[in-house]
Amino acid sequence: MVVLAASIVSKSGKALFSRQFVDIPRARVEGLLAAFPKLVSDDTQHTFIDTQSVRYIYQPMESVYCLLITTKQSNILEDLDTLHLLAKLIPEYCASLEEDTIVSSAFELCFAFDEVVALGYREKVTPQQVKTFCEMDSQWEKLAEMVERNKQREAAEEAKRRQKEIEKDRARRVGGGMGGGMGGGMGGGMGGGMGGGSIEPAAIAPKTAYKPAMSNVQSQKKGMVLKKAGKANDYLKALEAEGEIAPEVVLPTPGTITNAPVVAREGLHLVFDEKILASIDRNGGVQSFEVRGELTLHVSEEASSMAAIQLSGSQAVQARTHPNMDKGQWSGSNVLVPKDNRPLVVGKPFPVLKWRFQSTNEDDVPLSVSCWPSPESQGTISVTLEYELKKNVPLQNVDICVPIPTTTLTCNEVSEGTHRFDSRKQQLHWFIELIDQSNNSGSLEFVVPFNGTDDVFFPIAVAFASKELYSPLTVASVTNTDNNAPLKFSQERQLTAENYQIKADDGNDF
Repeated sequence: MVVLAASIVSKSGKALFSRQFVDIPRARVEGLLAAFPKLVSDDTQHTFIDTQSVRYIYQPMESVYCLLITTKQSNILEDLDTLHLLAKLIPEYCASLEEDTIVSSAFELCFAFDEVVALGYREKVTPQQVKTFCEMDSQWEKLAEMVERNKQREAAEEAKRRQKEIEKDRARRVGGGMGGGMGGGMGGGMGGGMGGGSIEPAAIAPKTAYKPAMSNVQSQKKGMVLKKAGKANDYLKALEAEGEIAPEVVLPTPGTITNAPVVAREGLHLVFDEKILASIDRNGGVQSFEVRGELTLHVSEEASSMAAIQLSGSQAVQARTHPNMDKGQWSGSNVLVPKDNRPLVVGKPFPVLKWRFQSTNEDDVPLSVSCWPSPESQGTISVTLEYELKKNVPLQNVDICVPIPTTTLTCNEVSEGTHRFDSRKQQLHWFIELIDQSNNSGSLEFVVPFNGTDDVFFPIAVAFASKELYSPLTVASVTNTDNNAPLKFSQERQLTAENYQIKADDGNDF
């Protein structure tokens, strides 16, 4: 198998994008691409063309062709697999298959194609792996950023400490000047008056001796001063040292999406939002598991108000449409279109579809969390927390919150993420910034002085978020209802855990 080039060509014969994988002159590639439209015939069902020197393998995609140029000795079955994989990647990096969109996404397509084909030979990768490689997400980079943030926080604390020392020195100097002025004035005045037996003009002269000092102090204290908070800060630090309040730790907000790219909104913007509610017992049995989703349309242009949206993957969920949408079109072909060819609402969010998925199968939950308390000697309990990613859905800013029956805790080992113990609320928070296939399991071990039952470590609350949906819903196409022309659109997808708990009993809150 030798792939010479992978290209995207319009049906009119215009080359929109081409990536060469072997040393081949540009003029040669342009000549091959220019000859391709003349060789395509409408009366054949084959998607390959053999010429004297090369073989064309192509796949029609709306108004363009995804095209591979290979040698004639290449394995056509492997080439077809490569073609299908590249055709799946093109919609991932192009919002639509229009010429200007493909040209503007040329660099992203080039990087993605390079992950699939190297030196003319197919790499064993999946679309998800290609997406991960192109994102270039580095754990080392995140670690370096966390270290840099810690350094900045320490520098800020050092600056505050130095500021307090300067304020204390300034207050000490002011206090020394005031003490000298008062001592001289009172000593001279009282000594002269008592020793002489009569009040002479010279005896009251020392009254003027302390006026400069007093005027100095009065000139510095102009009105009420509220900026000196040294004692308050020292009091807060003392409370932190005694465990009365939790120290400030800079951590991501649990259950939110970080580093999310800013989506350039088109005239039609689709927002997919899913929430997960789960109640799981301590043995892993699923008491209740439900996914609730909603699709909301944001139309900002009149030209995008006449839209028909075709979705795929809705067979896996129970879905129902808004009363103003055509239910016949939805039940027959999974197309969301308003009734009676009415336009969509412009300028206001408009929910058009809601869906749900319910299950009691343990394999359906995206994340399982286990708690293993083990009594030890001398009245202590050793607890091991463990998580496992059950679905191929990357989870961000995961927070596993465990109730602790005491105000002291010793953490022995943590394999992933960071932990923080809030002694005032008696809660242990285990933060993992990202859980995906690279760290699909992890554990944390800690010891607490406690003699009671191990049910006190429940319920465990879990929060997380994701840029991918749990449900397999995807947008197949968006077209204009008047002329069936493709419409530009943008989309956002988000998944959050609304109520995700691991409980000690078999109760059900939902």
